[in-house]
Amino acid sequence: MKYRYIEFTDKTATSPTGRKHGTLWFVGKPSEELIMELELEEVRRDGRDIQGYTSSLEALGEKGWELQFVTPCGINFARRDSMAGPIENAYIFKKTEA
Repeated sequence: MKYRYIEFTDKTATSPTGRKHGTLWFVGKPSEELIMELELEEVRRDGRDIQGYTSSLEALGEKGWELQFVTPCGINFARRDSMAGPIENAYIFKKTEA
């Protein structure tokens, strides 16, 4: 049995509001094959530069990817009225292939 793993983040640490909206950002640069397989959405800055690729928990689950674990990976300091803002999480998915 063979396993494939992918990583996403919710980018909460770099969000100006520090809020989670259900969008997951692919970590790294996905191959064209993976973009097509996962039907990742391309996010562009000012309509030109690619900022990243996004998906959601639901969409990845529908494509056979299983959430393995979630781990903290950053803190949002945008809100100055508290010690630390919301925690950014990394989401690791696994897909089993025969």
